Amino acid sequence: MKTAMLVTDCGPVLVSTRCGSLAEPGFAQALREKGIDKFIACEVSLDRCRRLYPHRFQEGRDDVGHELCVDVLDVDGRRIFLNFPFAELGAPLLVDRQAPEIQVTP
Repeated sequence: MKTAMLVTDCGPVLVSTRCGSLAEPGFAQALREKGIDKFIACEVSLDRCRRLYPHRFQEGRDDVGHELCVDVLDVDGRRIFLNFPFAELGAPLLVDRQAPEIQVTP
């Protein structure tokens, strides 16, 4: 499981995914299905997310039929920025769905 802060056209969003990497095409596809076509993604600490959002990681919350599911943990950009220092963010990944093919730029 991975957790990431996304910077989208609507502001920061915190998500979790069962993808092994944020660079997997399935991650961008799952976000597109949620209406997020273009974003910057930075991995954040899964342990920190579990401490800050314990109710979002309770047993039985997983969508069994969707192995690459993306779950939104928080949409409050101010809270996300305060909870996750830039020094602890992973390298930014740029995803632009406006291109003819999915482009992931590490």
